[in-house]
Amino acid sequence: MLFTSLVTKRSRSMKCPFCKAEIPDNARFCTRCGRNLPRRDRSENEGHSPDG
Repeated sequence: MLFTSLVTKRSRSMKCPFCKAEIPDNARFCTRCGRNLPRRDRSENEGHSPDG
């Protein structure tokens, strides 16, 4: 039961900007309407410069 509560606290959700469905915060597309979601976190690009 403790594990479940820890997982629940770590899982964040947001609303799809298109259909307002509740979806995981790290989702790349909406599980209800299927539309691609705008990227909010740019930390994946850290360390990569456009100059090469």
